[in-house]
Parts: sequence; structure tokens; C-alpha cells
Amino acid sequence: MNRLRRALALLMILTLCLPLGARAEEEEMHGLRMELSFHMDPSAYPQEEQEMLQGVADLLNMLQVRSTLAWTGNLMSQDTSFDSQVFFSVGEQADAVSLHLYGAPSHIVAGSNLLGDQQVMLNMLAWLEFSMKAYFYLDLPLQNVALCTSTYAHASAFEALAAVWDPVMNAGQGTRTVDRDSILDMLPRLAETAQADRAFSYWLQALLLASGYDSMVMDALYSAADWADGFLAQEGIRVTVQDGEETWTTGEITLFHQDENGWTLTLPATGEGYTARAAMTQTADSRTLRLCFGLEEEADVLDLSLSATGLPTGEDGAGTAMLSLDRTGYMFEEKHLRWQADWSRTTQADGLGAWEVRAAQTNAETGAEMLVLSGTITQCMPDVALGWEAGELINAGVNLFSVYEDTLSAFLQSIQEPMLQGIFPVLVELPASSYQSLFQFLEQYGVLEMLMDQVS
Repeated sequence: MNRLRRALALLMILTLCLPLGARAEEEEMHGLRMELSFHMDPSAYPQEEQEMLQGVADLLNMLQVRSTLAWTGNLMSQDTSFDSQVFFSVGEQADAVSLHLYGAPSHIVAGSNLLGDQQVMLNMLAWLEFSMKAYFYLDLPLQNVALCTSTYAHASAFEALAAVWDPVMNAGQGTRTVDRDSILDMLPRLAETAQADRAFSYWLQALLLASGYDSMVMDALYSAADWADGFLAQEGIRVTVQDGEETWTTGEITLFHQDENGWTLTLPATGEGYTARAAMTQTADSRTLRLCFGLEEEADVLDLSLSATGLPTGEDGAGTAMLSLDRTGYMFEEKHLRWQADWSRTTQADGLGAWEVRAAQTNAETGAEMLVLSGTITQCMPDVALGWEAGELINAGVNLFSVYEDTLSAFLQSIQEPMLQGIFPVLVELPASSYQSLFQFLEQYGVLEMLMDQVS
């Protein structure tokens, strides 16, 4: 089993390291206005979750959100900057809580009416590390949240590895040959870099800690050269670029192929016979990603499929978008997720788009609607100045992920009055069931016991 885990970890890392070319990002400004409401039905969830979710549902069903978002270039890029205002209405309390987020992906500054004149700075480069410490010391699974919200989790965590990989595998453009000896020399250096890089190591722990595979990856990387030596042709890897298609081959083996319809990746089997395959297919309104790991042609270790169909293409009209995720295999817990979004798009007088959206998460087994989000999303021209740099954000507020006892005490003292003034009207609106769900959650993760220990 350990040999299997090492082989699988190696295949995963090499899959993730396959290069995507650097893209030039435009600095064009974009803006959105959103108004959303929610409806949750606890009875549509699995029986064991219904009791705790009742209070969550009672809160969500009286919650409304309106927000604005402005950004430059590609919002998913590490080079963008953004500004967002969010207002939460709870029951009869309109805009009871406000939240202002601005900055760059690496450093986000947050202000709120609950904080008064104070702001907090979220150093997102440290978010994964902070979440892992919360897991180790408090048993809080924050790493699952951090993987989805860290703005560098799947980008900056690979910067050090890319600096080793790219000069060899992407040294040239177009049709070319990557020398065999250069590849075999590069792989041990890739492992050494991975071991020394804190960003990568915390990303790896957050991703694989729950499955028990995180400790196997370094062993797998250190054996990568021996594995590659067994299948690389004498000339190395031939990269062929022609008519919009790109193909990577070694001898008679095709490792990677990309064209306008997507891409496929197939890595050679390990000595134990385990294989890895990945494929992305796309059309104008659909995307499908599949990852498979297992023995020979089986996907018994991991079979993950993520599919989105009916996506808006930018033209006026209406439709239904479907999102599905299916994960099986003994690497992770089995999971099935379904979302359906009914949408319609119109063009405003200024030429920008506006959408009416109703998105529902459905029970994969029964089809019942579990959670519904509905509202409007409207494009607009931003009316705020953007262009934040990390240097001007670092000291804009209290660094929430790096506080000491004295600074934390002073911060809590300064926000005590605005916090009470802002939260009291909301607490009055909440039903008793919401408090019950909150205490159940705190008890489940040991937070309540920890707080009681601090008081005593």
C-alpha cells in the first residue's frame, strides 16, 4: 500500500505541474452589482444533518445580500486588484452588517461597521499556514476552507516549482525537443525545491492531509527520475505544435494533447501498474474535467468528474446551466454534488449585461432542492479607484494571521463597542434555532470546550 501511495502522489504532482503558458492580462476595469436572497430546506439534506441545519436554514431564509465588486484585468489572476462592498439585511434589519473588502490577491484589507474605525489585513500568503495550525492545535478543519478561498493556493504555491520546471520543459516555443538528460537532471531538483518551499508544503498538507497521502509526496518526487528513466525515449520528449494543436510524445507514447476541444493527459504506468489520466473537454457552453487514478485501466483510487453545461455565452437569452461533481475511489470520501442554475440575460442601454439567476443545489439521490440562491447580477462601470500594491496594504490594518497576545487584546478592546452596537440588532432578529445550531457547531469542533477552558 505504501508503494501505491508514493506512486499516486508522484503522478498527482506531475499532473499538477504540467505547464500552462503564461497569459498576458489586460488591465481593463470591470464591475458587478448583485442582489441575492436564499432559501434552505433542511428536510432535503441527509437525515443526520437535518437537526443542525435547521437553525442555519432559519437564518439564511431571512438573509438578503447586496454587493458591488470592481476589479482590474482577470479577477482570477495574481496581478489583479479589487474593491467590494457587501451589505447584509437580516429580517427587519436592512443593511444591518456591512463589509468592505479591497486590495490584491496576496493582501486583502477588510473593514466593517462591526469593527468601527479598525481594519484587519488578511495576508493571504499565510492563510494556508494559519489554517493548518488551527487544524493541528484546535482540530478545526480550516484547511478545507483555505483551499477554496486562498488566492494563491493553486498559483503561488507552485511558483518555486515552476522556476525549476519551466527552464527545461518550456525553454522554447512551438515545435521542439526536450532533452532526456535535462529532464532526468531536473526532476531531483524539483523534489529538493518542493521540500524547501513553505508555500508548496502547506498547500500539499491542506489538500491531502485528510486522506493520509501528504507525507508520501516527497518520497514520490524523489523517485520521479527513476520512474521517468523507465519510459523516456532516448531523444526525450518531442513537443509538436501545428494548426492550433499541441502534442507531447516520447517514443510511441503520447503524454499530452491539446486542441480547441480541450486536452488529455496520460502518464505511463508505474512499476506496480498504476496509471493517471486527466482530460478536459469543452464546447461553447460546456466544460468537463475528469481525473482518474488506479490500477491499469481502473480508477479505483480516485475517479473525479466535474462538469458544467448550459453556460451563458455572452448573448441575450435564457437557459439552464448544470454543475455536477462526482468523486469516488478510496482516496477520498465519496461525494456527489449537483447544482442547477436557471438564468436569463438582457443587454442594458449602456451595452453591458444583466442577469436574472436562480441557482439550486439539489440532493443527488432524491433531486430535492436543498439550497436556493436567487437574484440579479448586473454589469456596471466601477466608480472606485483601483491599482492596489501589496506594499501599501501590509500596514493598512491589524494582521489577523499574525497577532500576539498584547496586540490581540488591544484590538478586541477597540472593537468591543462598535461590535456590540452593530451585532445586537441582528441577534434580536435571530430565532432560537439559530443559536442552537451555533452551539452544536461549536461543540462538534471543540470550540465551546476551548472557550470554557479559557474562561475558567
